[in-house]
Amino acid sequence: MINNSIKVIETSLQLPGHITPLQENLKRDPDTYKEEVKILQQRLNELGHNIKVDGYFGDETLKAVNGFKEQYGLGNADNYEGVVGNQTWLWLFGQLNGELSLNPSKYDMYTKMAQIRLRELGYDIQVTGFFDDKTLEAVNQFKTMNKLGNTGNWEGVIGSQTWEYLFAPNAKPLINPEKPSTSKPISNNIDLDILTEYVNNYVDFVFVDANGNKSDPLQIYYEWGGKMSLDALNQKMLDLGLSADDPQLSDKIVELAKSEDIMLGIDCSGLVLRIIDAATKGQAVPYYKEALGLNDNYDVLNWGILASTLTSLDYATKITDFDNVQPGDYIRFDNGGHIGIVYKVEGNTIYYTHSSGKKGPHTGTITVTEEGKGQLDLSNRNNAKFDDWDDSYSQTIQGLFNYICRPNFIVNNEQAKPEIPNVNDIDIKIEGFSYNWYGEHVDLPFQEKVLEIAEKLEMNPDDLMAIMAFESGFDPAIRNKYSNATGSFNLCQVLLRA
Repeated sequence: MINNSIKVIETSLQLPGHITPLQENLKRDPDTYKEEVKILQQRLNELGHNIKVDGYFGDETLKAVNGFKEQYGLGNADNYEGVVGNQTWLWLFGQLNGELSLNPSKYDMYTKMAQIRLRELGYDIQVTGFFDDKTLEAVNQFKTMNKLGNTGNWEGVIGSQTWEYLFAPNAKPLINPEKPSTSKPISNNIDLDILTEYVNNYVDFVFVDANGNKSDPLQIYYEWGGKMSLDALNQKMLDLGLSADDPQLSDKIVELAKSEDIMLGIDCSGLVLRIIDAATKGQAVPYYKEALGLNDNYDVLNWGILASTLTSLDYATKITDFDNVQPGDYIRFDNGGHIGIVYKVEGNTIYYTHSSGKKGPHTGTITVTEEGKGQLDLSNRNNAKFDDWDDSYSQTIQGLFNYICRPNFIVNNEQAKPEIPNVNDIDIKIEGFSYNWYGEHVDLPFQEKVLEIAEKLEMNPDDLMAIMAFESGFDPAIRNKYSNATGSFNLCQVLLRA
């Protein structure tokens, strides 16, 4: 048997299939839209940089790029300062090919990258590039926190799955039991960055006209209950011939939104549904289609679902404890006639967004008193204070408050037991092979036995694997149809006795 306490496996980063290498470097250019810049901004947000995703490489994006490059030790001086080339692109999106494991005597750049990320998530290690005992302890803690398979030969190992979780937006940080976290837990089903991005982009909508000019943030007034996506809003305004630099743009939007033929804007249920579907990466639409028995051809996002249905306790679960409120929860108003969505909970304040007639998407807050935290009877002014469009509207919306609830597809997924991968279901490559051999019968004991045989025969273990792959496809029960040869090597009895 092989000693697997230290495994030396060559590792590398490779771009996932949906991300292509850059054709040219990305750098500050606030006047030019680029799809690659939008992808860059989305990834930076996933890694904790709170920037606007609009496809324009402005000062905010430049600051985030500089921060990332400096954090990970990427060249960022002189002509390369703030520039995203393919090296930075790979560091941003790369997936690990191979494994990282205990090896305190060997420097590895990807170990260093993992250590930087672990420190960022609160794990107590030094960034050295050497996978030492302290790093092993941090990796084990991270895998436990994130419910990743961590037994047997996978204990303390960073493989492709752990790497993906490590650099995911919902990677769970270390929680120090002596210093309990004051932040509220967020459901794994909610991508907080996407939720916040959608809220910001609807509340402060920026129109890009046919000449590429961008407007100042706009209030998207609505009157006729539109269900428009951000792209549809922008396209409709282009079709109407609007210009971003028109000083009367806001007034024109209001007049156009009042037209029943145009229906510019988005109503309360349309806004909430688009936000929750995006933040859960498409989980909302199939849930409501199945739960409501909708036809496959029903366009949920563009045709909509009533606010009363979204907040019905047939499809959502009521939240009665302030400590359980989290981003993505719905707020029911006016007996289901209106709906909002929570996008942040901080201290004793709930931050929400909604879209109301003659106003459009905007935000509000609910500051909850200690008395109000128990049953969340927030229509009672002794229990909470609403701060919304203005004082008058704040009082109105508080009087219409019914309850806070969580969509059942999020509740159900939270309660589902995480599936921990079986080591035998994962392609494994151990020290001694230069190729990642895999198959139904190619588990860890099989590979170890091959290494043992190869050592006795004084031959390359990859050559031995290649013979078996050619002869039998690694199936020990296979029989050659032209002879009595059997087994992985298709040896006949005469050869077996030799």
